[in-house]
Amino acid sequence: VSTQSTGSSGINAEYGLAELVKKKMAMRITFHLYTGEEMAERRATMNLRAMTIKKKAHVYLYEAPYPTSDDPTDLDEKKPVLKIKAENWGNFIKETKIVDAVTGEVYAEMSKSAAKEELEEASCKTFLMTIKPGVDVAFMCLCAVFFNVAMKEEGGGS
Repeated sequence: VSTQSTGSSGINAEYGLAELVKKKMAMRITFHLYTGEEMAERRATMNLRAMTIKKKAHVYLYEAPYPTSDDPTDLDEKKPVLKIKAENWGNFIKETKIVDAVTGEVYAEMSKSAAKEELEEASCKTFLMTIKPGVDVAFMCLCAVFFNVAMKEEGGGS
């Protein structure tokens, strides 16, 4: 996924598969995930809830026909489908889990400490991701990347 910063508009993927756009004037730090032709289909919304020790996000998914950037962004009665929970130490996120918002079932886990031995020579941006069988690997990776990008955008993680 190729990203570039566009100031107050958020993080955009100019040549990639998805675009993450920060919602302006929101009660919570909110990002919308757009994909499809010309990055016009809003597929998910992520609300960040950044606290000192734990950081988390609620992920809301949309069904076809997908809303566009011109459609209202209110979540009203929509319930989160996924929760992303991260434990951090200082500015560094140690472990992150993507879980079902209702059942708490863990779909994916990311850990820098678990990857340390296998990836001794790797940069600090490298981590090990374990995804439960039968779960959409590409979507879990996309959630992880954009959670990390959103946290950096807000100054809260690596």
